Amino acid sequence: MGHELTRIDTDYKRCDEKVAMDINAAILFKDVSYKIIGLAMQVHRELGHGFLEKVYENGMMVLFRREGIEAVQQMPITVSFLGVSIGE
Repeated sequence: MGHELTRIDTDYKRCDEKVAMDINAAILFKDVSYKIIGLAMQVHRELGHGFLEKVYENGMMVLFRREGIEAVQQMPITVSFLGVSIGE
C-alpha cells in the first residue's frame, strides 16, 4: 500500500463554500430532508442516548404523523447482490 500526496486547500472559506455548493446540489427534496433531520434531532434531544434503535424509530413516527409526513416503518424491500435476490 503506497502513500499518495494530496493537495490540501487551506483557503477554508473557499473550501466551505465549495462543500456547501456540492451538498446543496446533491440533496434531493431539500426542504423535507432538512425537516426530517430536524425531527430526528428533536427525538434525540427529548429521549437522550442509550435506547435501542426501535425506540428512536417510534419517536420519529410520532413526529412524522404530527407533521403530516407519510412514512412506513420497516417497509420490506428486496435486496439483490450480483443480480441475485438475497433477502428482504
